[in-house]
Amino acid sequence: MAVNLQDDRWSVSHGDFAVRVMVPDLKGFFGNLPIIGGAPKGRSLVIEPGTRALVIDEGVLVGEVPAGSYTMESFVERLQFWRNKQTTIFLTRCEEVPLESYLNGVPCLDSVCFDVSYRWTIQVNDIVSFMHNLMGARNVLTLQELEQLLTPMMSQALYGAIGRTSFDEVQKPDFVGKLAEQLRDTAGLKIQRYGLMFIDLQSAEFGSDDAGLTERKGELWLQARETQLQRAATQVESDELAAKLEDIRSKVPVRKALRDAVASDQLNKIQSVEDLAKSLAEIDKSKLLRNEESEALLTAYTERQDDRQHLREHLLATLDIQREQELSELRVDLDYAVQMRSLQKEQDLSRLSRTQDSEKWQHEI
Repeated sequence: MAVNLQDDRWSVSHGDFAVRVMVPDLKGFFGNLPIIGGAPKGRSLVIEPGTRALVIDEGVLVGEVPAGSYTMESFVERLQFWRNKQTTIFLTRCEEVPLESYLNGVPCLDSVCFDVSYRWTIQVNDIVSFMHNLMGARNVLTLQELEQLLTPMMSQALYGAIGRTSFDEVQKPDFVGKLAEQLRDTAGLKIQRYGLMFIDLQSAEFGSDDAGLTERKGELWLQARETQLQRAATQVESDELAAKLEDIRSKVPVRKALRDAVASDQLNKIQSVEDLAKSLAEIDKSKLLRNEESEALLTAYTERQDDRQHLREHLLATLDIQREQELSELRVDLDYAVQMRSLQKEQDLSRLSRTQDSEKWQHEI
């Protein structure tokens, strides 16, 4: 059994957060308790510290019995409208509970991605809302299941908070405190619906691939962000995102060939915009680049064709701008896919609700 109801002590087991147990005869249960002090009234039940007990009689909540020691008489005094029939005991932890979560591939404002390990704490705030909206019909809710149910909301809030923060700011020592406040204002409000309170973000570790991130400019910086964002996108199940990634990756050889051509002596052989158009057609034989991208390169050439000294720099800058634009488009698609996945998880969670406003809440989501 997931809860200790076998002797004179009630408590939630180590790996559980809440349990629901049927007690056919509460008086009979007290009658079987060991006698303390040699008298029947000395039969005593102990509800362990850190445990809250709700008593439900024929589906109606008749009272809450906090941690402490009780005789049959003092226990019943805590209950209202109790008719002494079949009783359901609902036990849950009432202390702050730490949860460990992990989220990988979280892009910051600069599209550098972090793998985040974080430890956060929650506490039961409204036990009736928790019982109806999160516990649902299940008899046992383990700590692992609780973490799995709540983490999508926390992850989406964390994803959004980091997404609005620069690479350098994420790595500052005071960012964890700032992040905790943002999580409290976003995920904390959603978690309240389920009778829980977000207490604190105890710790968070942000890991990132340092390759190319030392300098915040140049080819290595751009290439590192492209690689990390594409890797993050592959981890999200989305047909639209997969199609976007396939399109981007098909253009990689073309973009590299264009950059090599501009950076090499080959550029000196191009003497007119017609020459450049022909060279583009030879490199992009499958016409993978969009028309506006090719037109932008031709325009860039026209703008600097009389200034050969700066022509190469101008064309390379145009190519980088196109890659930055593509990076931004991928970021938008990634953010959208992550948000849709989070909303789907939240909608699934709302279906656990046994209250009348559940359908309305699902519609709002």
